[in-house]
Amino acid sequence: MRNVILSILLSLFSAQCAVSQEVNQRITNSDGSEQLVGLLTEQGLSSPPFNNWYEKAVDLYEPNREVLKSISDLQDYEIQVFMGTWCGDSRREVPRLMKTLHELNFPDEQLAIVGVNRTKDQYKQSPDGEEAGKNIHRVPTIIFYKNGKEVNRIVESPVASLEQDIQTITSGGEYISNYLIVAKLAKLLESKDASIVFDEAEFIAHELKPISINPSELTTYGYVQLYQKHNAQAVAIFEVNRLLFPNEAIVYESLAAAYYDQGSYDKAEDNAEKALRLDPGSESALETLAKIASK
Repeated sequence: MRNVILSILLSLFSAQCAVSQEVNQRITNSDGSEQLVGLLTEQGLSSPPFNNWYEKAVDLYEPNREVLKSISDLQDYEIQVFMGTWCGDSRREVPRLMKTLHELNFPDEQLAIVGVNRTKDQYKQSPDGEEAGKNIHRVPTIIFYKNGKEVNRIVESPVASLEQDIQTITSGGEYISNYLIVAKLAKLLESKDASIVFDEAEFIAHELKPISINPSELTTYGYVQLYQKHNAQAVAIFEVNRLLFPNEAIVYESLAAAYYDQGSYDKAEDNAEKALRLDPGSESALETLAKIASK
């Protein structure tokens, strides 16, 4: 009986927290534009000014009805969506996802949409921290859970189409999302200290080379870590990226920024100068050097 009462009390507490949590929070950017952050609803996305892109995208998308017919077990899943109302990919894919889920009669209570920020101090973060520990580096990220455990995710854009990707994931087929290199490196950083990853960067870069596409994959991931004050992880990520793409200015720009935040000004200056040799107009490198000079 005691356990039953405790369970009821915990349920009531959770419900109270959910009710008290603000939904469809609006913040105004420095340029005067608005964005939604935290828990979102379709009603929020359908309200001005967001309805200008949301409703149009919903109307234009036509899911493949034959593929929808082959999706039979979606009701067994919970879905969590991380998006940015400021992000072009989110503006394209989230309305399409919502229309697809409506076509499949997916229960509203099994869907959670979270808006993340784009400002530097809250980059890819939400006010209540729903993204914590979930490796959200690109948006939208659509995570599928079953029995409380993540099964797979769609990152930034579908591999085939939303409905086909959903069918593959929920039918137990092999599904590899975009940015596989980030998933691999994130797994390493979960199992090893960032200093070890840094020391083993050359070996790790060699192992990841076959699945690397361009330097922006790890650059964005590294900046997410940097802006969330995980400096050691950011430096390790940027070092691996440098070894993968040694002739790209962006890898030295990011290392310069990370070393500056770390207080390693000599290393920051060295990497900024390397970036400028590859791209004399690099604004990021020039900004880092100006900040060092003002010290």
